[in-house]
Amino acid sequence: MTAVDDYEQMGVVGEGAFGRVTKVRRVSDGQVLVWKEIHFGTMSDKEKAMLVDEVNFMRQLASHPHVVRYHDRVIDRRRRTIFIVMEYCAGGDLAAVIRLHRLQRTFFDEPFIWSIVGQVGGALQACHRAGILHRDLKPSNILLDADHRCAKLGDFGLARVLADSQQCARSHVGTPSYMSPEQVREGSYDAKCDIWSFGCLLYEMACLEAPFRASNQLALAAKIAAGRHAPLPTRYSARLRRLVESMLDVVPHRRPSIDQVLAAACPGADDATAVLEERLRERERMLDEREAGLDRRERDLDRRERALLLMDPSMYDDEFRTPKQEKRAVPRVGGVRHDLLAQLNRRLTISPIK
Repeated sequence: MTAVDDYEQMGVVGEGAFGRVTKVRRVSDGQVLVWKEIHFGTMSDKEKAMLVDEVNFMRQLASHPHVVRYHDRVIDRRRRTIFIVMEYCAGGDLAAVIRLHRLQRTFFDEPFIWSIVGQVGGALQACHRAGILHRDLKPSNILLDADHRCAKLGDFGLARVLADSQQCARSHVGTPSYMSPEQVREGSYDAKCDIWSFGCLLYEMACLEAPFRASNQLALAAKIAAGRHAPLPTRYSARLRRLVESMLDVVPHRRPSIDQVLAAACPGADDATAVLEERLRERERMLDEREAGLDRRERDLDRRERALLLMDPSMYDDEFRTPKQEKRAVPRVGGVRHDLLAQLNRRLTISPIK
């Protein structure tokens, strides 16, 4: 069983809600890692259960390339502290990179944003397929490698599992600026709350500020519930802007699933959609033209019928009259009486309607 002495501390790299994150070196092989130090002595039973869940989730998703990899846990019972040992991501978190762009007044390149969609979306897809809601998706929980080419989803401290029989959750946790409308209203929610938070994250990358900001929690909740925010800059493609807008729909069932988000990130997705839409429009135009043509043909036949009857009254055969000189009902095809149409076809040598 590993112990605290199996790791050499190299310095604090961050502070979390329950403790600090320290860069460490494993003595046995020299590998550089980090551990998340959490004091559980004063935790409630609910908080302890969440801590156990966090470890279990990281173990369950450890093989995913875009989830921060779990390595070990060390329990110091004397200090009533647990150390969760994880991989070290040398590039820091996405929040720091966004802050740097904001200070430098520079925008992210669109390909980098799409890479985050694909990588973080892949990690979120693995969570949702396992029935796990992350519930705290935000830039500070996205960790990067040294050259910022690989992004990883971390911090499952607020994650939870939805059992097979449970479609919605009700506990209200998360970072306020990234909470969904259904969460701020304290209603039930499902995996679409993670989609909303992911949309907020992508919005912040594009605009360098969160979509919903206010001076107090009440005003922030009102803005989130209303769902009104400034549009994304037009420097980004319509495809990206449409995706983020759809993820920030206040109606949960109208938001895309994580599978649909990933499909939108596929190269050529926008072109394929445009081609399909154009084909549908062309088909509608053809159907409209065909219907208009049939209408013109029927009107023309009606006019010819009336003209022919005026020219040749003998066409009023007894077959079409009762003893009281009243017309009997005659089957109609396309708005023209069938028997008259047959006679018209013979007299005018026009093709019958098929």
